[in-house]
Amino acid sequence: MAAAFRCIRPGIMKISQVVRPSLKNLPASSYSSTSKNVKQSDYVIGKPTEVDPKRVEEIIEEGRRAYDEQNDINSPYYLTWGFDAKDNFVDLWSKRIIFFFGVSVVLVLGPVYYHYLPDPKNRKWSHQEAHRVLKERREAGLPLIDPDFVPRDKIILPDDEEEAH
Repeated sequence: MAAAFRCIRPGIMKISQVVRPSLKNLPASSYSSTSKNVKQSDYVIGKPTEVDPKRVEEIIEEGRRAYDEQNDINSPYYLTWGFDAKDNFVDLWSKRIIFFFGVSVVLVLGPVYYHYLPDPKNRKWSHQEAHRVLKERREAGLPLIDPDFVPRDKIILPDDEEEAH
């Protein structure tokens, strides 16, 4: 790594010699925000701002009122969920039913159902069976895989003439 840096270093030095003079010639103004002549605002020096508690309560109450008006089915400012534009009651209950089934049934009961489905390819059974067969063959002193797993008389090989084509 050091040898590679030694090879690259002369090129870096040449580039820095070209860049440094060109940056010095750029026009720039110097400004300091911490100078003694600049009068700082109250926010910069950290003075606490005065808050009117009545105005804070008014803002909170406006937010509550807007929320209540949007969710009250009898209010003209009711915010529809898009399920029924004419009947607000049907719209609200459609939303509640769809969200209930969407969350509790699909996202909770769906994965539980999928988890307890039977194994379609019997992976667990075949894994256990393979371990059982290996244990039996080891105890009997047999090779783990029989060389004559498929009987030789059942294997039909093609003739040499058929292989040539």
